[in-house]
Amino acid sequence: MKKFFGPMFLCLLALTSVLIGCSDDDEEWQEQAYGYVQFKVLKAASAEKGAQTRGLDILEKLNDAKKIKVVMLYDGNSIIQTLPLNSYNTENAEFGLRSDKLELLAGNYQLIGYYLYDKLDKEIYADAPNNFQMKVIPGGLQVEKLYANAVKRGMVHFKLVKHGLPETRTEAYEAYPFSNIQSIDIYAKNLFTQEDTIIRKVKVKYIENLKDAYAECDTTVWLKAGSYQISAYHTYSDKSGKNTLEIASIPSSKTSSSKTMKRRRLRCPSSWMRRQNI
Repeated sequence: MKKFFGPMFLCLLALTSVLIGCSDDDEEWQEQAYGYVQFKVLKAASAEKGAQTRGLDILEKLNDAKKIKVVMLYDGNSIIQTLPLNSYNTENAEFGLRSDKLELLAGNYQLIGYYLYDKLDKEIYADAPNNFQMKVIPGGLQVEKLYANAVKRGMVHFKLVKHGLPETRTEAYEAYPFSNIQSIDIYAKNLFTQEDTIIRKVKVKYIENLKDAYAECDTTVWLKAGSYQISAYHTYSDKSGKNTLEIASIPSSKTSSSKTMKRRRLRCPSSWMRRQNI
């Protein structure tokens, strides 16, 4: 009996070793046969020299894009994949979006085109780069940059400064403590296009020290690149913008100042941070 079980045990042990060896070989083969690609969507304005785009659309904001569908060719076969697009936060989205990683067979691919979709899965942009070739490296990650036509924008950060008695046209104005301001609507006009932009419910925080007292806005705003002039403002005693403190318009013929805001011109270059006192 002992002689019978001895050889059987050795056979089972050998078979197990063979199976484990095959499993290890399969995993190693899979690592060698597959790789990853990740797509990074940037504004065409920040394109590197030589990069091309043939997109006929234009994105209002890069952050509007939530998904990307890529159409590729591999060994004569068409491959279509849809991937989520991500950014660290809303502000950083204008500097670029990254897709999730896509696992593909290692080899050479041609990107025929791509589509961008908003949060409702509505197509908002399409492009077909000219002769876009890419190579998926076995076991590696390849990052491919795609350049979309998007409106050039720059960042503006606001700071409210107290400037004495108001000289603006106001509606139902009553004196109130500067520290009562919890949020503000800012009306700005593009001096070239004359387009009005309303920045609503900007939350503010009152700060006071031995030298100064001001309200710091906690929101960074993206505006189309250009020169702007602040034309009006609404202040509120709550963060939701329901309880109005003051509604004021600033005449275009004046550069006057008020308790909460003075008329200022601001320059908003593309992809650039501007701190603006108001």
